[in-house]
Amino acid sequence: MNDTAGPTPSPGRGASSRTAITAKAIDGSEQKEKRLEHRVELELTHYAGTRARYRVTYLDKTLIQSTRDPELDACRALLAKGIKGTLVAYSPGGSFPRMRIDIEKGAQLMSIDNTADGPRIGRYRRHPKSTDRDDEE
Repeated sequence: MNDTAGPTPSPGRGASSRTAITAKAIDGSEQKEKRLEHRVELELTHYAGTRARYRVTYLDKTLIQSTRDPELDACRALLAKGIKGTLVAYSPGGSFPRMRIDIEKGAQLMSIDNTADGPRIGRYRRHPKSTDRDDEE
């Protein structure tokens, strides 16, 4: 049995004009999943003390009113809504992205900026004084 599938040469043509056509079946594990991109806009609202505060907008609606860690807090907010893919952060009206980050990975991170450690990215930990708003409803 012939392993290559292809057109048979027309009568009168030589074997040199034969073209081999191959096909490959791809199952779900081999096919790369197309990741959706979710655009958020980060607007500086004010500068308080040593850190700036930002408003995060998604689909023309305020996602987070005020945050010091806009990209990573936006990842957590989108993941809480069941949204996965890539977060793409822009300045309001901007034409190029400020940052791209996988939402699931970004939700596990936080910015840490203190005198002991300096600015760095670390594993997310809830603030001990924060309340879980889902429990209040």
